[in-house]
Amino acid sequence: DLDGNTSDKVTDVHRTHASETLRERFKKNAEYRKVQRMAEEAARQRTDKLSQLKAKFSRKG
Repeated sequence: DLDGNTSDKVTDVHRTHASETLRERFKKNAEYRKVQRMAEEAARQRTDKLSQLKAKFSRKG
C-alpha cells in the first residue's frame, strides 16, 4: 500500500476492473479533447469569417 506495508496480491478481477476503468477514462479524455478542438476550430472559422466581412464592407465605405 501507500504506507509501505505489504498487502494481498492484485487479483485478475481487480486488474481487469482497473484496465476497464482506465480505458473508459482515456476514452472520455480523448472525446473531451476532440470536442475542444472542434470548438476552437469553429471559433477560429467564425473569427476569420467576421474579419473577411469586415474587410469586405470597410472597402465599400
